[in-house]
Amino acid sequence: MGPAAARTIDGNLKVRDVEEYVARKGREAVTTEDIVRAVRPQGRATVPDSVKAELLAEIKKFILSI
Repeated sequence: MGPAAARTIDGNLKVRDVEEYVARKGREAVTTEDIVRAVRPQGRATVPDSVKAELLAEIKKFILSI
C-alpha cells in the first residue's frame, strides 16, 4: 500500500480503514452510500460544536433573509 495509507480523512479515520471496509464488503457490493454511512458518525464527531453553532446561525440568518 502506498502513501494513501498514511493519509487521514478526519484525523482518526484513515484511508486504509475505508479501503479495508470496501474489501470486507466486496468491491462489487459496496456503494458510495454504504461508505458514507460507515464514516459519517466519525466525521460528524470531529466537527467542533462552535463550528456547528456558527453554521446553524448562518443558516438561520439566510432563511430569515429570504
